[in-house]
Amino acid sequence: MGQRLVRARRAVPVHEIRHALTARDRFRRSTRPVLRWIKGDGRDDAVTRAALGQATREFGDAVDYCLCTVDLPRARVAAVTAWATRPVHWWPVRARDHPGLATALRRAGCSRDDFGYWWKWFPDRVRPAAPEWVLDGDMVVVGRPAWFDAWAAGVDPVRVAQSPDAPLEHYGEYADECDPDRMFYSGLVSLPPGADFGAAMLDLLARRPLRPGHDGRRNMSEQGVVAVAAAALGAVPIPLHEFPFAVAGHDTLTVGPAGPVGPVWGYHFGNAFRGPNEWFDRLTRDGTVFSPEADRGRR
Repeated sequence: MGQRLVRARRAVPVHEIRHALTARDRFRRSTRPVLRWIKGDGRDDAVTRAALGQATREFGDAVDYCLCTVDLPRARVAAVTAWATRPVHWWPVRARDHPGLATALRRAGCSRDDFGYWWKWFPDRVRPAAPEWVLDGDMVVVGRPAWFDAWAAGVDPVRVAQSPDAPLEHYGEYADECDPDRMFYSGLVSLPPGADFGAAMLDLLARRPLRPGHDGRRNMSEQGVVAVAAAALGAVPIPLHEFPFAVAGHDTLTVGPAGPVGPVWGYHFGNAFRGPNEWFDRLTRDGTVFSPEADRGRR
C-alpha cells in the first residue's frame, strides 16, 4: 500500500488524498513536533473528527498532525479529517510497522485480527527524532498543558496518562511490576525526541513473554506493558484531573483522588468506541469541544 496524504483546507471542506511513494519516509524523518491519534473501526468517528478540528485550531502550524488508522477506507478517513484546518498525514498501520511487536504477539498465538489495543504501537514512533504525542482516537485536547513549550522544544521528559483508581487487573499478567503510586495507562503518551518507547516494551516482552492464547482485543496486557515501559523510561504522570475520563453512562467526570483541581486541557471520552457518549455531546454543545455549529455560535 502506498503512502496516502490527507490535506485539509480552511475555506474549502474538501480533502485531496494522493499517493506518494516517499511521503511516509519524509514525514518520519522530520523533527517537527507531531500529534498523533489512532483510529479503528469503532463508533467514535465524531470524537476523532472533533479532536482534529480542535487541535488544528489550537496549535496551528506549531505542530504537525497524524492519523493512524486500522482498516479504514479512504472515504471514511476523509470524513474524519473534515474539520481539520491543517494537513493531516494519514498512516494506515500494518504489522510490519513494528515487526518486533508483531512477532511477540504472534508467538503468544495472537492473530492479526486480534492485535486490538496493540495497534496503537504500530509504529511505536511516527517521528523518532521529534517530540511526539500518541493519543487514543477518543481523546480531545482542548488546551495546552503548562509543559507544552518544553515538549515542543524537545526538552521535556516522557509523560504518560495516569489512572490512579484503576484496578491492578487492568495490567494483565504484568500487574506485579506496575507502580501503584503512578498507575500509568496508555491513553496518552508524550515523548521527547529519541525516547525509544518501543524498545522498552520489547525488553519487557522478551523478559516476560505474553501468556499463550493472547487476544489483544480482550486481554489487558497492553496496559501493563505500557506502564512498565513508562516506568523504565522514568516517565512523569499526567494527572487524571488535567485530562479526565468522560465515560459514557457516568454521572460525573473521573478526575482521580485529587479532585477537580487545576486547568483541564483534554478529555478522554471513554466507551465512545462502542456507542454514543453524552459527555461528548454535552461538551460539544457548550463549546468546550469543537464543532462547526458551536464555533459559529461563538462568533
